[in-house]
Formats: sequence, C-alpha cells, structure tokens
Amino acid sequence: DQGHLFTGGNAFNIGYPTTTGAYQVNYGGNVDIVISKFTQDGSSLIYSTYLGGSGAEVPASLVANAAGELYIMAITGSSNFPVTAGAFDMSFNGGTSYTLTYVIQYSNGSDVAISCLNDSGTQLLYSTYLGGTKNDGLNVSSNLKYNYADDVRGEVLIDAESNVYVVGS
Repeated sequence: DQGHLFTGGNAFNIGYPTTTGAYQVNYGGNVDIVISKFTQDGSSLIYSTYLGGSGAEVPASLVANAAGELYIMAITGSSNFPVTAGAFDMSFNGGTSYTLTYVIQYSNGSDVAISCLNDSGTQLLYSTYLGGTKNDGLNVSSNLKYNYADDVRGEVLIDAESNVYVVGS
C-alpha cells in the first residue's frame, strides 16, 4: 500500500550489505535468507537484513501489510531458526536429507517457517516453524519440477486484519 519495494533471496556467505540496527546483521551460516526494503522510487535502502539459523533457508514468498510489516514464508533446515516466544511451533521437526536445485543441502530435512518483520526491519514480530516429521515446504516430486527452484513453490498471503494464509508442499 505504501509503494515500497521488497526483495528476498539467498546469501551463501558473509558480505550481504546489512543496515545498522537491522534485525540480523550477521550471517547465520550455510545459506541464509536476505531481505531488503527500498523507498518507493527505489533510490534508497530502508533496511537490509539476514534471516536464518545455522542450516539452509530459502524464501518462498513475501507479502507486506498496510502497516509495512513484511511476512515471509521460508523453507528452513535450521534447528535454530529464529522463532518468537509463544509461536505456534517452536521446534524444528525436519525430515530426510534433500538437495535443492543441485546446490542447497537440507541435511536434516525441512520445515516451513513463517516470519514477520516490523516496518523498519529492526524486530522480528512473529516467527514460527510449521511442519511435521517429514520434509515440509519442499516439492520433492520430479513430476512437478520443470523450472529452476520449483522445489520451493509456496505462498504466504494476508487478509485485511493481517491473518496469515499459507500454501505449499
């Protein structure tokens, strides 16, 4: 609604340009999510942060609400992915080893993670795991993979009250 541009991707090492005061300024290890928010005209960076634990993370979907808070659906392989107190699921359940697009290794399987950053990117407002005892969030069927990263197709959506809706594998 405010016209800001958000980007999400992956960092495979230190060096992503984080901003002072961002939620996570240090690389967590393995593969981390990186999130950046720009001004409406794209000329200035508002915040830039890592998001992840010691395992592999990949963002699948981003959506912002009217307050500028950013909701992130991710696939995580980290038993120490940042979750918030009182979250729906505070434990990583994992699954079997899986290599995503020939590069990213989920050694202990995967869970979906749903996170929300505040408007300034300085605070994790909410974050939870979502998954059972097998791989979650990964499309492991070779019959359904045609394009790069088809392994991680999923969406996070929010309604007018910022209720969260998630769909994935």
